[in-house]
Amino acid sequence: GSYIGTSSDFYIAVVAAKESKIYLPTSVRDGKIIIIKSEMKPPLVGRTITITTSDGSTIDGYKEDKITVSHDCRTYIYNNSNWHRIS
Repeated sequence: GSYIGTSSDFYIAVVAAKESKIYLPTSVRDGKIIIIKSEMKPPLVGRTITITTSDGSTIDGYKEDKITVSHDCRTYIYNNSNWHRIS
């Protein structure tokens, strides 16, 4: 499945039976932080979480990021028209 983040999201928990795609929110202010966490037990085979954008912004210069490990998480901050992974 997929989820489109909103400007009011801070924490997005993902529990899914198949691959998931999370779209980081658009039209947010610099300094906006989003945490995305896999809350699935291992293994994640076939349940990768892809984090991407829908507005042409990038994540550290890349089109997407992925979570491939159970209980892993990513923290992103929006700055200067792009997202940056900070953990």
